[in-house]
Order: sequence, then C-alpha cells, then structure tokens
Amino acid sequence: MLLFSLGLFAPVSAQSPAGVPNPTFWFQNTTSPTSMTQGVSIVGNHIVDSTDRFFDALEDYRTESSDGTWFWVVTPKFSSSNGTEFARFGDVIINDYGVQVGGSWFGYAFSQSSPILLQAHYGGSNAHKVHQRLLTRKGDSSLFDVAEALYFDRILTEFDRRRVESYLGLKYSLNVTIKATGAWKDYLAAEGDSLWDSQADKYYNQEVLGLGHDTISNWYQVQTATNDSNKIVVAVDTVTYLGHQARSAVAPGSKAVFSLRSKRNWGSQSLCDSHTGSPVIWEGWKFRVTDWGTVNSQFAVQLDGNLLSTSVMNPIVVLSSDGTYVEYLPVSQIGGSYRFNIPLDSIKNEENYYIAMVDSGVVCSSHVIFQTVDEITCGNANGGSITAFISNDLLPAQLILRNDEGVEQVQMISTSGFEITGLMKGDYDLHLSNASGLLALSSFELGKECTCTSNSEWSIKETGDNIGVVTSNVLKVYPNPAKAGTMVHFELDAGERLLQYFIYSGDGRLIAQKESSDPNWNYRFLVSGTYSVQCELENGTLSTQIIIQ
Repeated sequence: MLLFSLGLFAPVSAQSPAGVPNPTFWFQNTTSPTSMTQGVSIVGNHIVDSTDRFFDALEDYRTESSDGTWFWVVTPKFSSSNGTEFARFGDVIINDYGVQVGGSWFGYAFSQSSPILLQAHYGGSNAHKVHQRLLTRKGDSSLFDVAEALYFDRILTEFDRRRVESYLGLKYSLNVTIKATGAWKDYLAAEGDSLWDSQADKYYNQEVLGLGHDTISNWYQVQTATNDSNKIVVAVDTVTYLGHQARSAVAPGSKAVFSLRSKRNWGSQSLCDSHTGSPVIWEGWKFRVTDWGTVNSQFAVQLDGNLLSTSVMNPIVVLSSDGTYVEYLPVSQIGGSYRFNIPLDSIKNEENYYIAMVDSGVVCSSHVIFQTVDEITCGNANGGSITAFISNDLLPAQLILRNDEGVEQVQMISTSGFEITGLMKGDYDLHLSNASGLLALSSFELGKECTCTSNSEWSIKETGDNIGVVTSNVLKVYPNPAKAGTMVHFELDAGERLLQYFIYSGDGRLIAQKESSDPNWNYRFLVSGTYSVQCELENGTLSTQIIIQ
C-alpha cells in the first residue's frame, strides 16, 4: 500500500523534531548570517545553504525498512516545468511538476521562489531493502533549494505527522493547511496542544507565524517573516535583518502565534476639510501568547512591500482584544518600511488580540466617514452630534460609542447612515465593525472651551435608505467584568418595550434565549469568556458585551 500527501508549510530545529522521536535522517540546511554570501535563498527568516550539502549528507545514510515517512521544505528555482527529475528516494520521485510514490503520480503547480513543504509516506516498499540507501538517484540539484528534510523509517501516525508539519510550518512561515483541497489542519505544539485552531481561526489563514521557545523540540524562534511581497517581520524586542537569529531571552515553553488574512483594498485617500475619520487601510491579524513570561517588553513589527501605500497620511495601529481592551500604537516610517511595537505589559495569556492599521489623517473618500455636525456651546442642553455615512456593502455593522467616563453603548447599524445626538461635553471613541473586522474608528472632543455641563443622554438615529430607528436606549450591565459563577444584573433603560433577549458565547453559539418584557433580569455565567447579549426591542435591537473572568 502506498500513500502520499502534499502541502504548504514552514520553520524549526531540534534533537527530536516536534517531540516525535528517532528520525532516521534529519538535515537542516540553514546557515548563519555570517555566511550570507554563500546562501542560496531566504525562507521565512532562515538563510538556506547550497542544495549539494543535502545530497552530500544523504550519502552516509542507509535503511532497510519497507515503510517510511518523508518531509522536505523546498523552494522551487525554476520558472517552467519540463519533466526534469530532482531526486529519487526509494519509491519516491520528485521532479519539476510533481511527486511520484510507487506507481502513482501527484502533480503540483510549483511556483518559483515560493517555499513549500512536501510530504510522502508509504508502506510495503522493497526499494530501500534492495538499494539500502535513502538516496537512490540524484538528479538536477538546481531545481530546488532544500531548507530542511526528515525521514522516519516507519509510517508516522496522523498525530505525529501533524506535529512535524507544525514544527516546520512555524519555523519557515508556511501554511500547513492545504488550500487547494480544503484539508484544514491545526498547528500543534510538541506537547500536542493546538496553537492555531483550524476552525476557530479559519478566517485568518493566509500566513501563520510563530515565535517562542519549545524545549521538547529544541525550537527557538525570536524572529519570523512571511515569504511573499506583503512582507511582515515580527521579532522579540527588536527587528533585525533577515537570517539573524540572535538569542534574545525567551522563556522556555513560551509561544506566540500570529495569523494573518488578506489585505483589504481601500483605495486612495484624499484630503477633505469637512469630514474626519480613520478608515482601515490594512487589517486582519490575530495573535495569542501562551506562557510567555515576563522577560520581554514588546514584539517589534516591520511591514514592507505591498503593505505600504504612498496615499496614507498618518498610519496608526489599533490593538484590541475579544473584550473591551483597545490600544493605539504609533507607526514610524523608516527607510521605506512601517515599524511599530506591541507592548506586552497588557497582553494576557491565551487571550485573542487583533491588529488593524488605520489612517488617522483627514480623509473624505473613505468607505466610512464621520462628521461633527454640532459643537457644544454653553447653554446648549441638547449637546453635540455626529453623523456617519457607510457603504451599503459593509452592512450590517456594529457601533460602539464610549465616553471618557467609561459609559458605553453598543448598537447594530443596518442603514447607510446614522446620527448620534445629545452628546454632552467630553471625549469620545467611536468604533464601527462588521463580521469581517474593524471598519473605522474616530476619537473626538466636544465642548472643549465650554465650562458648563449637560445632563443630556445621547441617542442614535439611523438615517439611511432602510427603516429608520430612533432610540435613546441604554443596556446597563454590572458587574462587568465579572467572575465565573457570579450573578450578573441587566438593566434596560429604553423608550421601547423589550420583546426577548439572546446571549451568545464568544464563538457565536446561542447559550440562552428568553421572551420577556421585563427590563431588569439576572443571569449567572458559569464559564469564563466573552459573551454578547442582544435585546430585541419593538423597533430594533440593542447589544453589548460582558467579560467573565
């Protein structure tokens, strides 16, 4: 019986790869930065040496096993295929258009300079028993650069294969998910715990980058980088040139996994005097840290290539969590790249964090535009107001309005525009998002020169083409955050009658639903996490979030 699988992957090195013991052959072809002139290519953050070293190393290895599992991280160097053979490894043949295992051919459209992980496993082969050599024929060594290769003289279990795949994937910044077939796979730590979940994190599937120190597999990664023109470099404490792996202090057992999704094309921005806002120019990061420790102060990030835009006037980075944590990070433009730092003092273990870059300059061709309509003046008891205009293709959206005293209102927006009135003197943050992530944010101050106060409460009115809803509704939740097992009190202050309410878990599962017109109710949350509470009213909906610790 002959079996084969093929996929995309990336980086690592160790005494036991990913905790899987006894590789028959293990070759790492990465070299130090001091030998950069000899390097053939860079895969992730690793400089790859000559492929001839790979073939030379194979000369010393023998096997008589009829079973085997192979892994290769390779970079194609050719631009077109003509059937040239790279090498034979017993029953396995690699050429420039695919891989053969026994009598079965598996075609693959290799892309020049795009690293890939190949994998083959087979049972019942006599080739190695007859030849007794791992390498049974060397072909054209110029076809591929080989970064790392492993051979086990047995068929690994699916669990062990996943661990080796994840080790290589995180080391060389390559996906372990086979996009062409939709065979989603988790990234696993050497211990077998999931670092990147193929279902929960499926939306962030473009690149998966890893930092950390895995003592089981001797993995030590202090800097990682993507392999495409949308170049992202993430490092512990300080970014340095690719290939440099200075051993910054990283706590044993610590891991940080960054997963990315496609850049959204927002078009060019233009100056405008009357509208202010912060359109998202690039978004789609998610990251989590596990047992990171306290020895490091920050993650340093550098963006190059297609991630830069000459039309961006003042980029800043928005860092947020599943809860209410939001932080704004300054961006520096240095030598044709963007750089920013993610401080670790507020980052919690095993919590999801999201990153978006926005243009905080003055714009008017944004998909989302905020405009201050009425500044507060002394004696104006009605307060100030804000209007917003939203592209219909971004609806429905969720609006979060928060003042400097921490009072917050969350409301779903279903029309192309809305107006917020009755805003008292003070500072405000306004966030707008939809199912795809952050759309825009705005920070503004009303009544800066005014010495008076106002007791008015804001209200939100949708003004688009759909049904308009006027509401001054507020859903109060306390305590928030709350400890698991605590009874949480909800108080709806509304001019409309409550019909029913829903409670959803952080992954979108409905965990409670009740038809009720009582504006006050209690609910006991037994499991920690972030929950969404949605109230269905006579003329609309109102929602908020609660954090259970």
